[in-house]
This record gives sequence, C-alpha cells and structure tokens, in this order.
Amino acid sequence: MVEEWTITRVVFAPKVAADLLNTMETRIRDLLKANNRFEQDGRNWRIIQDLRAGEGSSVEILCDNPDFNGQPNNAVICCGEWTDWQEIRFTGDSIDDALGAAMVAYTQWSRKNAGN
Repeated sequence: MVEEWTITRVVFAPKVAADLLNTMETRIRDLLKANNRFEQDGRNWRIIQDLRAGEGSSVEILCDNPDFNGQPNNAVICCGEWTDWQEIRFTGDSIDDALGAAMVAYTQWSRKNAGN
C-alpha cells in the first residue's frame, strides 16, 4: 500500500499522521489557553484572600460595566487597615486588572508598614 508522505517540522510521516499531529497541536494550544485562564483565576482568588486577610478587611467585586462610555469595564472596592478603613475603588479593563491594581496598592502599603 502506497501512502502520501508529508514533511512536517523535519518529521517524516504519512499524511494522516501529520494531520493528526496538527489537530493535536491545535488542541494542545486550546488546553494551554484554558490552563492559563484557570491559573489566572487561582491567582485572582489568592489576591482576594490577601486583600481581605486582615481582620475586618473586605473586597467587593462590582458588576461589569457593559456600557461603552469610556469607563473601565471592571472595579473592586477594598476596605481595611491598608486603606485606612476607607472604601477605595480600583478599576481596570478586566477583573484581573482591577484586582491587580488593588494588590499593587496593598503591596506598597505592606512594604511601607513592614515591621510596624
């Protein structure tokens, strides 16, 4: 039986095998994207836990801004010792960005107040 052979990345394989490898490569890319999203979700949860770790601290996640009005799409409101017990709003184009902005402020406060 004679099969058509294709060169794929310096690998000699029958066309059927090359097609299968290409399909698997696409699937692997999709799985990596899903894994990255899963990891980001895990990081976000750890950020929330860090921001609310102090006694009485809170994090409020606001609903998405569906309007195209130039405002950021996502926001969180944090309150705790690190915000001087004021409700501070942090925004971003995604919930990742909004939580990231809050974490930057928290980290700066933590470094400034280390050892106090």
